[in-house]
Amino acid sequence: MVTKDEIELEFVNFKTKYSKTELNRYISKERDYLGVDIALVSLNNYNIDLDKVKRSVKIKTIDINKLEADIYRNKLVADDLSTKKMYSEMLRNLSFDLEIDEVSINKSLIIYEEKVKKHTKAGKLYFKDLNAKMVNIGNTSFNNKPIEIKANTIFMKSTHLNLDWQFNVMDKNDAFTFKAAFGKLPAKDLSVFVKPNLSIGLKGVLNQTFLNIDGNRNTSIVNFRTKYDNFKVDVLNNKTGKTRKLLTSVINLLIPKNSKNNASSFRESQVIGVKRDATKSVFNFIWLNAKHGLLKAITGNGKK
Repeated sequence: MVTKDEIELEFVNFKTKYSKTELNRYISKERDYLGVDIALVSLNNYNIDLDKVKRSVKIKTIDINKLEADIYRNKLVADDLSTKKMYSEMLRNLSFDLEIDEVSINKSLIIYEEKVKKHTKAGKLYFKDLNAKMVNIGNTSFNNKPIEIKANTIFMKSTHLNLDWQFNVMDKNDAFTFKAAFGKLPAKDLSVFVKPNLSIGLKGVLNQTFLNIDGNRNTSIVNFRTKYDNFKVDVLNNKTGKTRKLLTSVINLLIPKNSKNNASSFRESQVIGVKRDATKSVFNFIWLNAKHGLLKAITGNGKK
C-alpha cells in the first residue's frame, strides 16, 4: 500500500545473490552473506525528493515488525583490508540529506555465524525477541542531537540484554558511547561461538555483566563489571578438540573461581587506550573492548 502519507510493505525479503556455500566461488576477499525477511514495514509522513541537485529523504517514523536476519561470514577467505568507516561518518558523507525522527524494530531475530576453521562448524550468536528504537537519524542541521539507539533482546538461550548506543553524526572525531547490561549468562552459551572459533571452552555462570565504552574512531576507554560463579576456561587442541590439561591448569590458576572474593561481589576493570583496527567492522571494535575488559577483570586485582 502506498499513499501520499504512508508506505506499507508486507513480506519484504532480500538476500545475497548466492547461497552461503556458493558465495565462496565468487569472492576473493571476505564478504558477508546476508538474508533478511520482514513481515511488515511501515513508513509514515514521508517526503522523498530525488529531483533536486541535493536530494533529500525525510520520514517521520519507520516501523519494522518481525525482522529475521541471517548473517554469515567465512573467515577462511582472505581479509578485506580496506578501511571501514564508523557509522557516523557513513551518514555524514551520504550524497543526500537524511532526516528520520524515529525507527522502531519489533519482535525480531538476528543470527550471526562465523566460520574460522575448515573442519569445524561455524560459531553462532543469536539475538531473539529483539526490540529497538532509534531516534534523530540524519545528517543535516536537524540532527543537532545525537543518534540514540536503545534495544532489549534475549541473547542466546535466555540471557536478557539491554543496549544503549549514542553518537553524533556531525562530530568528525566520531565519538560514541556504548553501554550493555547482561543478565544471567551461562558460559556454555558463549562456548557455542568461542569453542569452534577459538578452541576455548567456558564453564560457569556470569550472573551480571556491565560494559561501558567511551570512544572515537581511533581509541576507547572501557569500564567493565562482572559477577560470576565457578568460572573456568578449557584450552582445547585445535585438531582433536581435547583439553590441553597443563595449559588449562596454568590459565585457571590466574582466574579466581568466583567473583565473591571481592567485597561487592563484582570484579571490575578499566582499560584505557583500546585501539581500533580500522580494517575491521564497528562491531569488532565493540568486541575488542569487551574482551579487554573481561580479561582484565578476571585476571587483574578485580578493581578499577
